[in-house]
Amino acid sequence: EDGGISDLATLGFCNISQRGSNRGCASYEIFDGFTNECTLAYAMQFEDQDTDSTMKILYGFVLPILVLLVIITNGVVVLILRTQRITRSPVEPLFWMGISALSMAISPLPYTIFYYNLGHWNDGQHTQFLCLLRKMCMEELPFLFNTIITFLTLLLGIQRFIAVQFPLRSFDLCSHKMTKRAIRISFLLALLLSCINYGSESSILLHFCIDITPSIDSSPPSSLS
Repeated sequence: EDGGISDLATLGFCNISQRGSNRGCASYEIFDGFTNECTLAYAMQFEDQDTDSTMKILYGFVLPILVLLVIITNGVVVLILRTQRITRSPVEPLFWMGISALSMAISPLPYTIFYYNLGHWNDGQHTQFLCLLRKMCMEELPFLFNTIITFLTLLLGIQRFIAVQFPLRSFDLCSHKMTKRAIRISFLLALLLSCINYGSESSILLHFCIDITPSIDSSPPSSLS
């Protein structure tokens, strides 16, 4: 469902000998020895929208170019902030926001390069590893880094509020030590929310096997394996 996987056949084991003895299954069906009935012979594939030509151009060509631009621009920002974060505590959240934005831009690349650029979208059978790779790179990791950016933005707003409303106490509440502690809490909260988000969503993976022998009577015994 959420992983972009189409509906699959029922979990079970194909009993070829039972399939061969007139079970009344149509040519587009297989006999499932687990449920003792005929079931449709689906294959494990992503939804059609993932193999659409527009998606191939978007993820296979446009996305790598945009990621390269983000790496260059955010890389310069991170290098500049890295030299200032030691002496100025308000720069610390900006530095980690740049790191998170950079990581969020890079996170989809393992899947998009493997699936679109290397041509695995044309595979007749997708693997469970590819489903998990898609789930992590396209959903979970971007969600994690985006949540971190949200918390760090909130932290910057709180610091600005304290500096304006409580200028004398801001030296203690917004010190470098307190800022680092708040950043660690932001990371932990973002990780917790990501785990909750991962656990609240599910993708149904159902497995089956198909009898690919043309006929149980005309096939040699070695082909039954």
